[in-house]
Amino acid sequence: MSCPLFHLFYKKNDKANWFDQNITTLCELYVEQMNVENCNQGTMTTRGLNIIKSQYVKITNLRHNRKQLKKRINHLKPVWRFGDKLMKNTELGRKSDGTIDVTPEWWKNELKVLLHYLTSVKFGFFSSL
Repeated sequence: MSCPLFHLFYKKNDKANWFDQNITTLCELYVEQMNVENCNQGTMTTRGLNIIKSQYVKITNLRHNRKQLKKRINHLKPVWRFGDKLMKNTELGRKSDGTIDVTPEWWKNELKVLLHYLTSVKFGFFSSL
């Protein structure tokens, strides 16, 4: 028999709800923790993840556990790395507005590599969307 007050003390996790605004919030919180050095060699500390989790709940009113947040962060890292590569690659041409100026073939090849990585069985990116 379960305790009648159980639901008052037990907070169930919400189903992961990754709309653009929630992803933006998560990324901003992650960067904040990186800036206060709660990230060691690319890995967020337990303390940092706990702070992200509590702040995320306050902002979004969605209760996700550390595993849900960490999984989404791990899914976003290759996309960030791809964007970072684009910004730092000095061999790429730039238009006057600062956007990247490369051939369609270059985009096709680079995006094929990124998409292959994101859809690989090991990574399982699209299985959780």
